[in-house]
Amino acid sequence: MQTGLDRLAYKQYKLAQLLKKLDGVKKQIRAELFLEADEHFAKEHWHLPMTSWLVPWDFFEKSGLTPEEFVKTRFPQWDVESTKKNDEGIVYVLRKKKQFMPWSYENGEYEISRSVAELTPEVDWETMRKVEPNFFERFAKPVQTYELDVDAFNKYMNKHPEFSGASFLMKYSKHKVPTLRVLSKLKKKETDE
Repeated sequence: MQTGLDRLAYKQYKLAQLLKKLDGVKKQIRAELFLEADEHFAKEHWHLPMTSWLVPWDFFEKSGLTPEEFVKTRFPQWDVESTKKNDEGIVYVLRKKKQFMPWSYENGEYEISRSVAELTPEVDWETMRKVEPNFFERFAKPVQTYELDVDAFNKYMNKHPEFSGASFLMKYSKHKVPTLRVLSKLKKKETDE
C-alpha cells in the first residue's frame, strides 16, 4: 500500500528527472539562439562597435605587462582589429566580439533576446602601484581583512587541552541561513536469484 509520503517521493523523483531533461533542452535551445545571434553579427559586422586606445610605452615598461596581456585582461570582450606602433606607444583598434553583443528577435507572438551582463571590473592595484605610484597613494584605500591562523590555533589547542576550540569558534563564527534542497534518485531494486 502506497502512503502519502511514497506518492510525494515518486512525484519529487519524476519532477527532478523532468527538470534535468528540460535543463538539457534549454541549454540546446540557448546554444542555437546564440548561434543565430552570432550569425546575424557575422553578416552585419558594421553593427559591432569599435573603439581605439593609445597605451604609452612606459606603461608596458613599468607594469611588466606585454601588449597581449594588456588586451586580454583589459578588453576580454573585444577583438584587436589592428595595432599601430608609434613613438608614443601602441594604438589598439578594437571591435566588440559578436558573442558579447545584445540581440533580440521578435515575431507576432514572441520576443527573445540575449542580454549581456558585464561585471564590475576590479582595479589592478599592483599595476597602478608600479606605473603611477602617486595615483596609487591617492586612490588606494587599504582594506584590512583577517583569516584564522590555523597553525597557531592548532598549536594552542595542543598545548592547552582544556581549551575547547569548537566552543571558542562557535562564539565567534557568523553563520548564514542554510538552504534546503530535495534530492531524489531511483533506488535499484534488489533481485532474488
